[in-house]
Amino acid sequence: MGTENKHTLRLAFFLALMVVMLVVVSIDQFRSKGEDQQAAVLRVYAD
Repeated sequence: MGTENKHTLRLAFFLALMVVMLVVVSIDQFRSKGEDQQAAVLRVYAD
């Protein structure tokens, strides 16, 4: 029972790590996309 519990904990930790990585990547992409949109809007106003 003890070894199974440890294995489950490791699996849960791995899944949580993957979720955190996905969130960080999506936030990073969203932030860069927003900056690109702002630059495009500023360019339109500059013209």
